[in-house]
Amino acid sequence: MLHMGKTKWQKIKALDFGGIFIFMAGEVLFLLGINWGGQLYPWKSAQVIVCIVLGFFIIVALVFYEAFVPADPLIPVSLLRNVQFMMFVVCACIGGMIYYALGIVWPQTVATLFTTDLIHQGWLSVSATGGNQLGNICCGLAFAPIGHVRYQLIIAAICMTAFVASLASTTQHSQSRSIALSIVGTWFAGFVEVIPIVSIPFTTAPEDIGLAIGVMGAIRASAGAIATAVYVSILNNRDTTLSAKLIPAAVLEAGLPASSLPALFKAIAAGTADALAAVPGFNAAVGAALTLAEKNAFSGAIKTVFLATISFGMCGVIASLFVKNIDHLLTGDVVRKLHRRNVREIHEAVVDDEGEVEGREKGAGAGVEA
Repeated sequence: MLHMGKTKWQKIKALDFGGIFIFMAGEVLFLLGINWGGQLYPWKSAQVIVCIVLGFFIIVALVFYEAFVPADPLIPVSLLRNVQFMMFVVCACIGGMIYYALGIVWPQTVATLFTTDLIHQGWLSVSATGGNQLGNICCGLAFAPIGHVRYQLIIAAICMTAFVASLASTTQHSQSRSIALSIVGTWFAGFVEVIPIVSIPFTTAPEDIGLAIGVMGAIRASAGAIATAVYVSILNNRDTTLSAKLIPAAVLEAGLPASSLPALFKAIAAGTADALAAVPGFNAAVGAALTLAEKNAFSGAIKTVFLATISFGMCGVIASLFVKNIDHLLTGDVVRKLHRRNVREIHEAVVDDEGEVEGREKGAGAGVEA
């Protein structure tokens, strides 16, 4: 409502379709490489290496394309050069990477280690996503009243990293502790997500607020997709490795003939009770040993996944240290009002307020840099 003078068709034609295509191509190739690695193809295979390397360089090429080619770029380079904006974006991405990844990995952990009851699984699985949503709400309520936004972000990033990494201690015997850690860890992740989203408008000119939020959202979603692919890849590869190591020893000790091992692994891949029952020498004792070995293997795999979150979390901690304080900008001023009586009033208001807005932009920029 503030950007007047163009028809809808003119706005559509002005879209950076080249940037959209390059962005999608680079991200899809990069994610394919990560997902294929260790699953469909070995990590050292040409398919995996080519996808990861090509996707990475396409994303790098996007930056140069956006800098020199389109008149109305998808991701303006001026935003990428804005240090405060980028630090908040990094923090938001890290919070999103924890949220999206746990949204996929945690329910699988609950189903494998804690319970087979579907209702119970649902209640336990909501601890991660529910903790995150509760953190979002609490952050919204505490953001301005508590103040000291920079320190809120630093403390939240540190606590998020510590509590989520502590989930590496998860086993089939640690249900209560793991649920508590998942709630607290994702609660802090909610702060790490919301604080940057609320703060980013103070790092850009008023007319670029929507653009900045959109760019941040796109980068955050991409980071979440990459984190999910990384965590799932680590989980599947590590689980496969540990299962191949732990299951044979456990079932052989329980009395399964060594000649039945190939049939056992085929039955495990089939995933049905009938397939397991058809394995020669399979009995209740072997079944109990198999279940325990599978849980131990999954515990080892999930331990690696949560330890891997430390590297991402520390990126968020480091980025939060470079964030400037914005407490003095938390005022009741409204730089642009969307709803006027008619288009003429909107145009007149924008023209009349132009000098005042420019002054506020300079003041906001100076305040963030202070």
